[in-house]
Amino acid sequence: MGDQTTTKLGQYLVYYLLTTQVLWTVGLHHLVQAESTTDDTVEVDRVRRGVMCVTGCSCNSATATVTCIWSSLDAMSSVPVDTRALSFRGGKLTKVPRGLFANFASLRTLHLDQNRIKTIADGSFTGLSNLRRLTLSRNALWVIPRNSFRGLQRVSRLDLSKNRISVLSSYVFTGLASLQTLDLRDNPVSFITENAFAGVTAITRMYLRGCRVTNIAHITKPLRTLLSLQTLQMQKFPLSYLPSKAIPYLPNLTSVDLSFWKGLRRVHPYAFSGLNLKTLSLNGGSLTGVPSQAILKIPSLVNLSLSGNPIRYIQPYDFNGLNKLQNLYLKSLNILDVREMGFIGVDSLRVLDLSGNPQLQPLRRKVFGSLKTVVSLNITGTTWKCDCNLKWFALTPNVSIKAITCNSPPLWRNKNLFTYLKTRAYDNLMTCSVPTVAVKPSALNASVGRDAKLSCFVSSGAASTVNWIAPNKRVILSGLPWGRISMNQTLRSVGTLTIKNVTTADAGKYVCLAYNGGGNRTATVDLTVVPAVPTPPPYLLRMKHAYTRENYILSCLTGSLLFMGAVFGCYSIIFPCSRMCQAETIAIKIDMPETTLSPEQTGGRKGNVSANLNIQRSTL
Repeated sequence: MGDQTTTKLGQYLVYYLLTTQVLWTVGLHHLVQAESTTDDTVEVDRVRRGVMCVTGCSCNSATATVTCIWSSLDAMSSVPVDTRALSFRGGKLTKVPRGLFANFASLRTLHLDQNRIKTIADGSFTGLSNLRRLTLSRNALWVIPRNSFRGLQRVSRLDLSKNRISVLSSYVFTGLASLQTLDLRDNPVSFITENAFAGVTAITRMYLRGCRVTNIAHITKPLRTLLSLQTLQMQKFPLSYLPSKAIPYLPNLTSVDLSFWKGLRRVHPYAFSGLNLKTLSLNGGSLTGVPSQAILKIPSLVNLSLSGNPIRYIQPYDFNGLNKLQNLYLKSLNILDVREMGFIGVDSLRVLDLSGNPQLQPLRRKVFGSLKTVVSLNITGTTWKCDCNLKWFALTPNVSIKAITCNSPPLWRNKNLFTYLKTRAYDNLMTCSVPTVAVKPSALNASVGRDAKLSCFVSSGAASTVNWIAPNKRVILSGLPWGRISMNQTLRSVGTLTIKNVTTADAGKYVCLAYNGGGNRTATVDLTVVPAVPTPPPYLLRMKHAYTRENYILSCLTGSLLFMGAVFGCYSIIFPCSRMCQAETIAIKIDMPETTLSPEQTGGRKGNVSANLNIQRSTL
């Protein structure tokens, strides 16, 4: 037994020794391989094991990320050189010294946000040849010198948001040949020089918000060189007018966001001329109507948002021609009514958001035209009178609505309309009477060149739509101007047709058509056009009004003053002269000898003729 036990122990000992030798051999082999790796891999492994995490920093062992909160960069030398992502946030850094990152060739992401950096020197980022993302947001940058980003040829995203940059000078982004995303939000940028983006033609996304511009061309004109630009956000601009060709033609530009221009009131019809946009946002402005003339020149639109504008009415054909439009957002506009044909022409529409419009009147079937796709309609926050005008929802499967809250009839108050539509229990409740129509006056005379107004009064238990039909059978819709002729409907009870500068061709019978879910009625007015009364020439009009009481009194006063002035002037001239001039008296005496005349000379009488002439001169 003892020999057998000794033999077994010997076998175990030999097995143990052999196993130990094998393990040591394998371990030595791995050790040799580890020593043959580069020093960079060793350092990365040490960071991943948390061995080299710097005091005041947190390290992510899986991604080789170091996040530090320091008051200075004194501990920067302790950061492993193979760190791939470094964050230095919330510190008191005022500048980036030259050569600080010279040994960090493996760095891919660098965050220097929430510091106090005021400027960037040439060579601040030397050595970061593999950097992909640089963040300098929430600092005090007010100017960026040329060559500040020299050596960052692989950076694809640059974040300069929330600084104090007011001007972007020429060639400021030189060196960023691979830059795709530039974030300049919340900087008081007022001017961008012509060559600011020279050399960075790869930019596809640019974010601008809060710029202090007085002319949008100061921002958009330099963008002409960014032929790869796809997304452009220009939010919170202090402008009230979007001029013609506000954004230059860029072949790849598909998305433009001009939201929160609180003063924006007008958009030029050619503001987006030539652009092939798919997404346009004009949220939060001061537009009082849909800028249809401008947006209809972008037939490629797929997404359109006008939310937050004080638009009260959607007029006929406001979106007609946007055949590719799929998503239309009209939230919180305080819309009162969507006119007939308001959404006609949007045959690809899928989402229509009308939420946040508590005063919106019930939508009628004719606001949509042909519904070729299923439209998801959102009217959250609106309560409607559930009468015959909503009956069409039950008969139109192409409209998907989550809920319509009824405020009447009393049985349906505060309830969902579709709970009744599904049960088909609405035929008796959703009925209403045919509208009553009256036209005043029933006959009207209008003079050529004057304006004429025809009024149609409608009364019904349910809201009615009013249209006018002209003598040439043309239907005139509410809110849509037809040259000189236009119609305006107020509260769906009065429809007023206005004809400006009446001509003889406007004469004839005009038909007022009012309808609701219960039926329709018409009324006719006969318009007679009479020749205009000739207008007297202007000089006759002046003569007509020449001898009014006021003019007579004024004329008398003027004449009296002129007469008195003439008398006074003459007296002031004659009287002094009479005092100054010298008067002279001349007396002449002629003595002639007495002469005897013959009878022939005296006519048969005899006598003598004598004459005396005395001349005297005396001065008085």
